[in-house]
Amino acid sequence: MITLNEAFAIIDQKIKPKGFTTTVLKVEDALGRIVAQDQKSQFDIPQFNRAAMDGYAVIKNETNNELQILETVAAGKIATKKLQLGTTIKIMTGAPVPPDAGKIIPFELTTALAYNKVKIIAQDKNINISPQGEDLKRGDLIIKAGTKIGPVAIASLVMCGINELRVYQQPKVIIISTGDEIVDTATKLEPGKIMNCNEPMLNALCLQHGLEVVASITVPDDSALTVKTLREAASQTDFIVLSGGVSQGEFDYVGAAMKEIGFTLHFNRVALKPGKPTTFATYNDKLIFGLSGNPAAVFLTFHLFVLRALRHLLNIAEINNYLSLPLASNFKRKNIRRTEFIPCVLNSDGGLQPLEFHGSAHIVVLMLCNGFFIIEQNIAALKAGDRVKFLPIGV
Repeated sequence: MITLNEAFAIIDQKIKPKGFTTTVLKVEDALGRIVAQDQKSQFDIPQFNRAAMDGYAVIKNETNNELQILETVAAGKIATKKLQLGTTIKIMTGAPVPPDAGKIIPFELTTALAYNKVKIIAQDKNINISPQGEDLKRGDLIIKAGTKIGPVAIASLVMCGINELRVYQQPKVIIISTGDEIVDTATKLEPGKIMNCNEPMLNALCLQHGLEVVASITVPDDSALTVKTLREAASQTDFIVLSGGVSQGEFDYVGAAMKEIGFTLHFNRVALKPGKPTTFATYNDKLIFGLSGNPAAVFLTFHLFVLRALRHLLNIAEINNYLSLPLASNFKRKNIRRTEFIPCVLNSDGGLQPLEFHGSAHIVVLMLCNGFFIIEQNIAALKAGDRVKFLPIGV
């Protein structure tokens, strides 16, 4: 059994960037994809001096409290009148500010008068104008190559005038679920059977992180069929992500199948809880990750290992997602041989509160958690207030 850091080091050493081709997509179709080129703004943001709130535009040195309203300018329109002392232009949030305006008086600091006039009843120290280029200048970098596209990135790219995006082709993945005990529908449940929740979860995780699932296969506990399935999968894909069958039990055939096919095994036991039987092997330039059959372990180890491998394949710089936060309560454990990831919630005081966790099959607890805090090997107890590493993982 190797340590978690040793497992990370092996992945870092064995997986090299692969020359995936690129393709061009509409920005709105690029969710979850990896950008292949730096993206720069096509113009200033804002593109003009913009009204930051609804109000009345006045010249910079206006001293009058009663002003004549020249016109009203809505968002998307421009002023046609010229401001002078004693005049104002009624303007809405987001509209271009008249070129001779020095500030905007918010509506709530004014009162309407007869004959299309307005009175300023209080002064505002803010100018309430968002200057051109305040957020971004033309040519500023928006998104670096190697970034995964999310909803905010899509909005930012479109705002900056970018409608198409060059992205990497998605690495292809085959998902394999093993075990006589798993079924796909509740109508097939019999004593001793369980629902196959790993397959749909892995499908969703791959979709979320820019991997293309080309097949999802369920394999019973059969040695010859396991060999056949793994051999065929290795000829068709970049990645195999497998759940179950990787422990040391009598009916766990995955390790022997890998050996028969000729996979190079790099590790198959990690001092990690949950996820001890996690397996990593290669076959030519193909990768296989054998994950535990228990869904909470599958969820965690996918994030720890599969996504790490994906970053190396696409030559994406590693992002340090870990935070240092205090524990909200004392924590003790008996077995100190493994690095342990504990589901927890972030409380209103900024502390991490461990959740009741029944082990690696307890998937529903992850619906409640904000992520995992980490207790390192050889540590038996932590006190409230001790700072720990926290891995935020959204579910």
